[in-house]
Amino acid sequence: MRRVVVTGVGLYAPLTFEELLEGKCALRAPSGWELPGLGIRISGPTADPAALVRSLPGSWKPDRLDPVSQFALIAAHRATESAGLLQTDLGPASVSVSSSMGGERTHDAASRLLAEHLLTGKRLRLSPFTAPKLMPNASAANVSILLGAHGPNTGMSAACASGAYSIAQAFDWLRLGRAELAFAGASEAPCEEISARVFYAAEALSPTGNSLPFHRKRDGFVLAEGAAVLVLETLEHALARGAEILAELAGVGLSCDAYHVVAPHPEGSFARRAMELALREARVEPGEVDYINAHATGTPVGDVAEVRAIDELFSGCAPFLSSTKGATGHLLGAAGALEAAYTVQAIRTGRIPGTAGLTPDSVDPACSPQHARLLAAEPVETSVSVAISNSFAFGGHNATLVFRRHSN
Repeated sequence: MRRVVVTGVGLYAPLTFEELLEGKCALRAPSGWELPGLGIRISGPTADPAALVRSLPGSWKPDRLDPVSQFALIAAHRATESAGLLQTDLGPASVSVSSSMGGERTHDAASRLLAEHLLTGKRLRLSPFTAPKLMPNASAANVSILLGAHGPNTGMSAACASGAYSIAQAFDWLRLGRAELAFAGASEAPCEEISARVFYAAEALSPTGNSLPFHRKRDGFVLAEGAAVLVLETLEHALARGAEILAELAGVGLSCDAYHVVAPHPEGSFARRAMELALREARVEPGEVDYINAHATGTPVGDVAEVRAIDELFSGCAPFLSSTKGATGHLLGAAGALEAAYTVQAIRTGRIPGTAGLTPDSVDPACSPQHARLLAAEPVETSVSVAISNSFAFGGHNATLVFRRHSN
């Protein structure tokens, strides 16, 4: 199997890696929502996506794109620039860019128009672009059009592990010779009132608007949106064009809890299995891992299950552990892609982000690992040779990505 490296990172995200290290927090109150008695907050980029899309190569019309596709286009273009790729490089590229919810804003707007029609008899005027705006594969399709990329193209759907699954898909394409160059990641644009109400009804969303992974007062996640895209290449392809190599993607582990459609397996057994498989494929021992970017969203059950899985696998080890969702919120399907990008940057810079909102005294004893060093809010400077990024999702979808510092 051929080796796969990361040569570019493109974000349209609540926080850059530098802002994360600076201790910034992207959480804010939503505007115009009617949620009496709840302190719900959201998170996402603040730059106008429509203006950024209009500035991209080509003749893009933002009103014909759901924000989920707009976000993906921006991140993919930034990834291209980060990797130093020319337009002439992109024709054979493959694209694996996912979303767990697709064009949520388009779906919501169309539903409102239908409700108005049914209640008032007003003529129903749906845009002919409604279907291509809301389809789950729209992000991948539009990224391929932006790049002029004619290789394999797909949009994975694995709930909150979608981004990690997309990276895993591209990893396999490259190793198996189906592509030499791939754009992999995810986009999500769920910050609509209906999405908040749906996740609140499921008791997954924080009613107080606090994103507190591992904290004794955690009460759910904060809804967030954005996109992240990695440029992956075979090592040979990257070396041939003189690309800067940011890290190597060395292993992937995938599993399913097959336990409950929403709740994780309480012992974290198959989350541990995903980590085991990823380390085995990477030929890395648990004691060689320097950092774990946890999935931990701040839900009462999920964080505990992940810590149990980590303690079992990393017995006798001491990797650093943190969750960046304390500062960014939870980007659902795009979370795994964003956190993979942060993990790559931790390797590259030797700086590990902490867990925003967490202090040593506020850690829930059930979330206090015995075999990892859980980081509070402050980042840590240290050499990071191997790091893993976890994504665990509704439906029991588990994914672990292993990155390491590149060496010949």
